[in-house]
Amino acid sequence: MDFKTYLKESARTVSDVPDFDDEKTRMLLGAIGLCTESGEIMDVFKKALYHGRELDTVNLKEELGDLLWYLAILMRELN
Repeated sequence: MDFKTYLKESARTVSDVPDFDDEKTRMLLGAIGLCTESGEIMDVFKKALYHGRELDTVNLKEELGDLLWYLAILMRELN
């Protein structure tokens, strides 16, 4: 799947909240999500580097997918 297709397809899963038709609300969701997912990505590395765990690449891939989803929200709003 190319990124233009991803942007289109991922829009279907954003939200059914009634007030979510506001551009600023969608952009804020994207920004908050980027921060949250970035923290979760860092937590994967923290556990591997400082707590002696194996690098959880499965979880890392999931978090990167989530990060991409929130990035797509912002990119759609900014055309």
